[in-house]
Amino acid sequence: MPMNKWVGRAMLAAVVTVLLAPAAARAVTTGLVDNFASGTNGRGSSTGVTNPGAGGVGGAGDGFLRIANSFFGNFGAMSTSPSYIGDWTGAGVTDVSFHLNDVDADQNFSFRFLVSTPGGSAGTTWQYNTGLNPPNGSWQQYTINLSDESQWTRLRGTDSLAQVLANVGTAHFRHDVAPYFSNPDPIQGEIGIDNITLIVPEPSAACGLALLLLPLRRKRS
Repeated sequence: MPMNKWVGRAMLAAVVTVLLAPAAARAVTTGLVDNFASGTNGRGSSTGVTNPGAGGVGGAGDGFLRIANSFFGNFGAMSTSPSYIGDWTGAGVTDVSFHLNDVDADQNFSFRFLVSTPGGSAGTTWQYNTGLNPPNGSWQQYTINLSDESQWTRLRGTDSLAQVLANVGTAHFRHDVAPYFSNPDPIQGEIGIDNITLIVPEPSAACGLALLLLPLRRKRS
């Protein structure tokens, strides 16, 4: 049975709306892959943060972010790079992926991912509940889903996870064990981070639907 022309036009309009979303919603760099080819890409930390320039996921000539504590102290790093700041939800970001490596001596890490609104301690911070303990001397990929608030814990502030994801000011990594507080927990050791990716689902399905509907519209014009 032929598709009703109004249904076809409505579906096409919905596709066009998604594909032409306002630029303001895409302030964050969608599809970002932070591969640390050189430098630390704006990472800050009270812990030592360096880029060895080799030994990353890509092999001998690939750099990575190395976080190290030579003493027993708070362990973590954060980024306020413009690439991470903005409306992640409006930009279509659904997951965050990254590789971790417990470099040098083996440590019992409980490494976590966090997002915060702008404003520092006056803002809101949410932390993903699952602590990650990467393998010693090799890279492992992890993916954090952003859609289920029950998998996260609010450490400070009053905003919901959805509100934070619509106004991200800082992305963090840190070592933390329960009970959770505003500051990371102390540990002595080193960890490597590489290929941080803000995942946006491919728009292929929407584009395909638009292409299928265009001939239908022409036949009825």
